[in-house]
Amino acid sequence: MSNRKGIGKSWDWHIIEKTSAKELKHLAAEDAFAENKRHFIDLAKSVWRLEKIIKNSNFPENKKTGAQSALNRIYNFLKLNRVEIKDYTGEKYNEGINADIVDTVKNPSAETDTIKETIEPSIVICGKLESKARIIKEIKTEE
Repeated sequence: MSNRKGIGKSWDWHIIEKTSAKELKHLAAEDAFAENKRHFIDLAKSVWRLEKIIKNSNFPENKKTGAQSALNRIYNFLKLNRVEIKDYTGEKYNEGINADIVDTVKNPSAETDTIKETIEPSIVICGKLESKARIIKEIKTEE
């Protein structure tokens, strides 16, 4: 068996010769996707952070609108690539949530246990959770 160098990998050409072109395309696509997955996760988290910064900034409205327009283009790119960003802020807390609890805040005036803040969003790619959210949980306590 001869081993030839592919781009970044060593391929066993004996096995490749027995594999159909369709299967090879699928395997190449999976390799490319796996290598780029980390980049998609980083991009999704970065665009989410930028949106939070812009919303909480003192920028003039025309600057906020322009920045939001650019962010929307990035969100559309992520959506086309089946990347979802999930921010749990304000949602009712349940035990089955896919998130790491960073802190728990007690609040006697809270109506129910909620997620006070999302520190980092969940990232779902092609329907599969790839990065867990990090949240601050707010719990109802007796006064």
